[in-house]
Amino acid sequence: RMARSNQLLAALKAGEVGLAEQYEEALAEFDTIGDIEGWLTEANNYADLLLQGHNKTEARAYFAEIVRRAHTHSQRRTLLQGLQGLANVVPEAEAAWLTGALDRLRLEWGLPLVSEVLGAEQVRRWNCESVLGTAAWNAAMEAGAALPDDTVVQRILKVTEEL
Repeated sequence: RMARSNQLLAALKAGEVGLAEQYEEALAEFDTIGDIEGWLTEANNYADLLLQGHNKTEARAYFAEIVRRAHTHSQRRTLLQGLQGLANVVPEAEAAWLTGALDRLRLEWGLPLVSEVLGAEQVRRWNCESVLGTAAWNAAMEAGAALPDDTVVQRILKVTEEL
């Protein structure tokens, strides 16, 4: 299973196209054997592939399912990955409060802020702030940071269902 996962990831990084069927087969296999960590890893890779291919609708669906499963199974790393993925595919107002919540979760869990790790993430933040305006961006970030963990998950899943 992990060899297949590594092959798919290598193909993804090499820019190979036509991987959708292979990812879907791998996800079905992980579901069949009950390997939640394998499913979460593959689903995250696949959602990233979809996002790179500008398929935001399908990427959003996978990121939402990642958040559901990761939250249910207390998988912090993949929960953050799924939430971060959703921050990249929801409207700016939703991305702002979700970014505030993500920053708080990362600080509480002793993880670096995404903005400290990825330059592309900082660009996304600046773009959202420019669309919303600094005051609205900051207010939304503060509001998101104040939300309890379960509320963050429930709220973003509701948002994704409405899009």
